[in-house]
Amino acid sequence: MKKFLVALLLLNSFIAFSQDVLMQTTTVNQCGGVFYDSGGAAANYADGESFILTICPDTPGQQVQLDFTEFSTQLNNDVMIIYDGDDNTASAFGQFSGGGAAANPGMFSATPTNPTGCLTIEFTSDGAGNTGGWAATISCYEPCQTIVSQIDTATPAPNVDGYIRVCPNENITLDGSATFSVDGTGATYEWDLGDGNFVAGQSATFSYATPGVYIVNLNVTDTNTDPDPAGCMNTNLINQVIQVGTEPDFTGTQAVDSVICFGDSTTINGTVTPTEFINDCTPPVSGTTFLPDGGGNSYQTSVTVDCYDSAQTLTDVNQLVAICVNMEHSFSGDLDIFITGPTGLQA
Repeated sequence: MKKFLVALLLLNSFIAFSQDVLMQTTTVNQCGGVFYDSGGAAANYADGESFILTICPDTPGQQVQLDFTEFSTQLNNDVMIIYDGDDNTASAFGQFSGGGAAANPGMFSATPTNPTGCLTIEFTSDGAGNTGGWAATISCYEPCQTIVSQIDTATPAPNVDGYIRVCPNENITLDGSATFSVDGTGATYEWDLGDGNFVAGQSATFSYATPGVYIVNLNVTDTNTDPDPAGCMNTNLINQVIQVGTEPDFTGTQAVDSVICFGDSTTINGTVTPTEFINDCTPPVSGTTFLPDGGGNSYQTSVTVDCYDSAQTLTDVNQLVAICVNMEHSFSGDLDIFITGPTGLQA
């Protein structure tokens, strides 16, 4: 008898977690089940409906997702509106009606700028006819937290320009960490040395055999696999510049006396010829900048240019050959884009 009761309790718990939601005016908090029209899985919705349903996550900090697997309403007469928030005053993803694959809303997720993580669905039907309605799978995911990586100590230390200068094969040691907006437990660290090599861990000791300019970054990944199976990464770039010098030429260095006895002294005349290093500069690249929906907002990212001496400046905007922007899911006409120099001048 005890075994039966335990099994029954577990079954009831599972049913409660996976409970389906029918279209109605209410608010529910859950991350499972199926969202149907008012007729459920087997019947049509009714004429003359006017409902507003809000689905919120059952765990604070998560965000609701709806994946529509079926959708059919009267085109332009029975209309669904999906809002990114906990009521119908939030920004709308759009209006949906009709049937067939082209009318299916697809998948919607509460956006990172939505503090509630809720989605609100408003549905109205007229008084003349109805169809099969819809079915959408309800789920939740934990959005990426903000991760900012940083260098804590460096040996050798950077100079006044912020550059680390070393000789070939001279050891460099970097220690880094990161700040997390939620939790950094279990996070992994990996140094990108800028030459195709990587070092795991918060501390890295390495060297470069070839003279040149290298850009080092610290990549930090947390354990949140909801947005990405590999975990969420930091979006900032440290862009630590490391300049590896060339070996000078000492040809011609000689002593005044070619032969001396033990205890004697002589003078050595040194001849040093610097070996010039010409850096074929790769165009600098900034990090990824996310542009959430909304008007009147300002977003910025920094670009580290390491190919020139710190005292060199641009004297004419025409000295900029090109600025390239790779954009996804946006329209460049919606944006005003400026480049701002260290002195505040804009182009």
